[in-house]
Amino acid sequence: MTTTASKFSMEYAENIVETVREPLLVLDSNLHIISANAAFYSTFKVTPAETIGNFIYELGNRQWNIPALRVLLENILPQNTVFNDYEVDHLFQNIGRKIIMLNARQIFRKDVGSHIILLAMEDITERRLKTIALSERLKELTCLYSIIDLCSEAGISRDKLFTEVVMLIPPAWQFPEVTEASIEIDGRLFQTAHFRETPWMLVSAITVHDKVIGEVRACYLQNRQTKDEGAFFKEEQILLNAIAGRLGRYIERNDLMEQLIHSQKIESIGELAGGLAHDLNNILSVINGYATLAQLAMDKEHIGFRYLDEVNRASSRAATLTRSLLAYSRKQEMNQENQDLNHLVETVGSFIKRIIRDNITFTTMLHADPLGVFVDTVQIEQVLLNLSTNARDAMPDGGSFSIATTAGSVNERFIADHGYGSVGSYAIITVTDSGCGMDEQTKRKVFDPFFTTKERNKGTGLGLSMVQGIIRQHGGFIDLQSEPGRGSVFQLYLPMVDTKEIAVEEPEEQQSIKIGKNFGTILVAEDDADTRDAMAAFLTRAGYTVITAIDGQDAVVKFAARTGKIDLVVSDVCMPRKSGKVASEEIRKMSRSVKFIFVSGHADEVIWRGEWFGPDFEIMAKPILPFELLQKIMDLLTPVGSAS
Repeated sequence: MTTTASKFSMEYAENIVETVREPLLVLDSNLHIISANAAFYSTFKVTPAETIGNFIYELGNRQWNIPALRVLLENILPQNTVFNDYEVDHLFQNIGRKIIMLNARQIFRKDVGSHIILLAMEDITERRLKTIALSERLKELTCLYSIIDLCSEAGISRDKLFTEVVMLIPPAWQFPEVTEASIEIDGRLFQTAHFRETPWMLVSAITVHDKVIGEVRACYLQNRQTKDEGAFFKEEQILLNAIAGRLGRYIERNDLMEQLIHSQKIESIGELAGGLAHDLNNILSVINGYATLAQLAMDKEHIGFRYLDEVNRASSRAATLTRSLLAYSRKQEMNQENQDLNHLVETVGSFIKRIIRDNITFTTMLHADPLGVFVDTVQIEQVLLNLSTNARDAMPDGGSFSIATTAGSVNERFIADHGYGSVGSYAIITVTDSGCGMDEQTKRKVFDPFFTTKERNKGTGLGLSMVQGIIRQHGGFIDLQSEPGRGSVFQLYLPMVDTKEIAVEEPEEQQSIKIGKNFGTILVAEDDADTRDAMAAFLTRAGYTVITAIDGQDAVVKFAARTGKIDLVVSDVCMPRKSGKVASEEIRKMSRSVKFIFVSGHADEVIWRGEWFGPDFEIMAKPILPFELLQKIMDLLTPVGSAS
């Protein structure tokens, strides 16, 4: 070929190269650049002067000395005239990361007797990065869905969950072969085999109810940062946050389930306590009845009479315990009475001494004068006992604990300063401990249901919520002062009443009530045989004619057989076959004037709805005190002996 023809051929080839829209290089057999098109210069930010005639590996300050490119040009292409779709991923100093798809063709030039190489390039960086990102997101989603499945698995233990979750983290990261992970929660550590802290570690907190209880950590064992990734580990941090958030929600849900189960257990125990109290009340009714009958059969100076007094007093204390059981089971209505707060605190103090440890000093400081309050004694005792156990737990290494009473008042300035309260006079119980104290955030939440500062599984978070509920029911409020390391002071404000209205317990003058001189017929309906027999024996001793019935149905039948001859019915409320309420309705249809005394060992507030029972009735809670029952009968049957 002539020189002119050769020149024309080269110009023709270069024009063709320029028309190609993708970057294109023409190399000689020694891998020097003969020609490049405009797309190459614009894509790789180089000039013709920097390019033409240069050894390809020297291009751009040796930026093109790419191992993968050398393999293609030196090993693959000499054995293959054409090789397509060869991918090269490289980080260029001036333009950043590029992923290039190379198509190489070796052409023999007869005019020069050697080969040239056409190297066509397609910039697939954006497309490939999207594919990689999609693959990474798929890995992350697979990890998260696997964790969700584990969290939803019935019966899975926390240890097994955290052990499996920590193994799912490395495969979800961009470079799993050099990734390790760990989960630390509640002081326990779960980690992969080679985990260690490195400069390339990320951390995400596990929070439950706004409280940090642990951390999820993951790291690269080697530096995998690349220049164009922006914020280092951005995607990994997002994934780690998602995992920590999922674990936190799992624990919150599990805690709620445990609290629900615990509440159900408490409810079951309450039901048991209520049933136990009912049975105990029947037993105490029998003890009271026969102890009283025995006293009636002997002289008051007899030593046995004093012994039986002690039996009755012990029975009275046992009745208080059953009332506490009923309150615990939530089957006891609020039974508020005017009380001396000093006496109440003094009484509960003996119980408190038993529940606090020997390394805690307990003192009481009572107001010099009586403090009249209208309260349910059992509920206020529960409040003080709950605050005492909390104080004990806040002082594991010992300390001081005190309960003081005083009189005070609340004015408009107090309400403005504190944001709560009502103007008036109050009896104030101040409960002080030298424990660990509370910060402001804890103080704001301490009365919330299920909030607890105790270790996991060592508190329900219901105690102080119930304390606040009880005080509010009594028309009072609580003021809390506490600082970390300086203990806590709870001030319980209870509205005061006139001390003249305080109930004074006086010994019952049993013999002042007429025994053996009463007249009338009484129907006793009680399903507990011992209680029924004890009541019948005492009322017979008191002078009445007594008819007994074993349940509500039996009571209706026996009343119907003696219509007009029965003056009063003493009936248990809860009985088999027919309840006391149903039986009373049927009996009233036969006699509108018959009187009723209803007794119950349950004392559920529903029972005490008076409209259930109609007119002319009295209500008594078991255990039955014989002379109290007799007095109620005498009050209803005036004049005595007027049969309906």
